Amino acid sequence: MPTINTIEANYRLYLSRLSKQSTRKDYTMRFNVFLTWCSMERLDGLEEVNFPQFLDYVFLDRGVSPRRYGHS
Repeated sequence: MPTINTIEANYRLYLSRLSKQSTRKDYTMRFNVFLTWCSMERLDGLEEVNFPQFLDYVFLDRGVSPRRYGHS
């Protein structure tokens, strides 16, 4: 399984190729939330990620509604 660092490097490369700056900014912000959570949880690999727990962090702990995610 890939590491979080490998995923980050590959995703940032993908983001750099997006032509629309507003989309790139929005996706970067959302990805940074994920990376922050991974760091807080001290996760190294994708197999360690508990996605329901991540969504709880976003929607419950951060108080973000699904419609506002990325626009807070």
